[in-house]
Amino acid sequence: MPRGRGFTMLHKTRALTALSLAMLAGLVAACSSGSPTSILTGSTSSAPAPAPPPVAATPADRATLAATTAAQAARCGYNFDPARLRNGYFTYEAAQGTGAPELASLEKTYDTTRSRISGAIGSAEEFCVEETTEKIKRDLTRNLAGDFSAPVKRAPPAKSWWGNSGNEKFDQDKVLYPRGRAGAP
Repeated sequence: MPRGRGFTMLHKTRALTALSLAMLAGLVAACSSGSPTSILTGSTSSAPAPAPPPVAATPADRATLAATTAAQAARCGYNFDPARLRNGYFTYEAAQGTGAPELASLEKTYDTTRSRISGAIGSAEEFCVEETTEKIKRDLTRNLAGDFSAPVKRAPPAKSWWGNSGNEKFDQDKVLYPRGRAGAP
């Protein structure tokens, strides 16, 4: 091979390598700019997408939550007056404009839920672990203060064109081997 031709091929190889490295550096810089979603979703703005609208809780949802909290707190030995909590809940619902027929239905929902949850919970030693008691304490404190509003439920996040919500960890094997490693070349 003539010397001039080999020299030209070497330059072409170096030029392609330099170009590849420049593209890779550009991708790394874009990912580290604080907005990896712009590359993944094709978005050009760095502002985060607005949260999905909350899904409103119904009075029946609130009755179920209040009764569940009362049953769980009783099982874990919290010192509170269950009758006062129950009356506080119905006072809250009446203040929200709930009518008498619906309040009667909510009373049945509350009482049925409380008795079923009380019967379904296993022993206090198995049920009353740290994560559970933290949630029960938070909910019971809020309810005893007269706040029976249900925690805001959010609609699931929208999926990006990659097929995930952006909260999931990237799995290279899923992209490279969608049928599993057994189907790998």
